[in-house]
Amino acid sequence: MRRRGAAFIGGLVLLLLLVLAGPGSTALAAGPSDPPASCFEANANGDLPTCDSADGTNWTVSYPDASSGSGIAGTFVGVMVAVIMFGLIAAVFTVIWVRRSARDAGLDPDTATAVALIDNSALSAAYVASSVAKAQRSAAPPTASDRLGTLQELLDEGAISPEEYQIRRTAILDSI
Repeated sequence: MRRRGAAFIGGLVLLLLLVLAGPGSTALAAGPSDPPASCFEANANGDLPTCDSADGTNWTVSYPDASSGSGIAGTFVGVMVAVIMFGLIAAVFTVIWVRRSARDAGLDPDTATAVALIDNSALSAAYVASSVAKAQRSAAPPTASDRLGTLQELLDEGAISPEEYQIRRTAILDSI
């Protein structure tokens, strides 16, 4: 899923570059004569001029009016850069979280990271594995006193015989 997303973003960046280059960017070099140097000099605002020639010898150089234009190309580039940056930041935090969860669950962090970057369901699996591992670690084993109390309850309920009670009681006391 993420590979398709990366390919989609790469395609958008390529499309953006093609749109910004546009068909007019090669028209200057395709004419019968080279344009004058003034066609490549930016004005005080940093804007490049538009150079036109009907016959390839007489060039008209004009700079864009500062009040005209909507700035859509610049806005589009800014939005695309923001989307790419957000995606990279999200990927970094995902990797950090999955590696920590995998370590907590006793899994291989490298394998968990690779799977999480390929498949989004791996994020859920890492979360569940981490939660189960934490729950297992937090559940302390019962003490000998607790085990003897449970054994006494089983004897009182008739679930075990007095002989079984003595065998298990001896085993619990020997384990201390």
